[in-house]
Amino acid sequence: MTEIKYVIGDIVSADTDIVVNAANGIGWFGGLLTSTWKFHGITESINYATKGKVAREVRRMRKIHMPGNVFFTEGYGIGRIGIIHAVTMLIPGWWTSEKTVKRLLPLIMEMAEQKGAETLALPFLGCGTGRLKKNRVENIYEEFFASYDGNVKVFVYDLH
Repeated sequence: MTEIKYVIGDIVSADTDIVVNAANGIGWFGGLLTSTWKFHGITESINYATKGKVAREVRRMRKIHMPGNVFFTEGYGIGRIGIIHAVTMLIPGWWTSEKTVKRLLPLIMEMAEQKGAETLALPFLGCGTGRLKKNRVENIYEEFFASYDGNVKVFVYDLH
């Protein structure tokens, strides 16, 4: 069983090994505006904090990632090890599902362990653009981490 700690704050300033980004599958980070001005949203905050470096790395991959999959990038100052991108939707603005969040959690934790992480900052996946209810995602997290037997400490970040 892994204890979850809930934190109010901006996930890009998390003092953890890994930060999880709720990503779309085509690698859209909100464009040039979000690398210049701070917008609401995890991906947009990452783009702003890294001055577009993560977005450029994802574009260089030239790969479409399907919902329910994860991929890794350097953090460029976010997370001591880097960023795990949890693909909640294919196209920006689409909805996501609880099923996708349930599929992502073991993949996120497996990748965090492979990268040698001891701490991980996790947002409420799918609760922004994806339109999931925060209490439903919190229940999914509680259920998953009650049976997760890993060594990574999890901090769930929320702006409110």
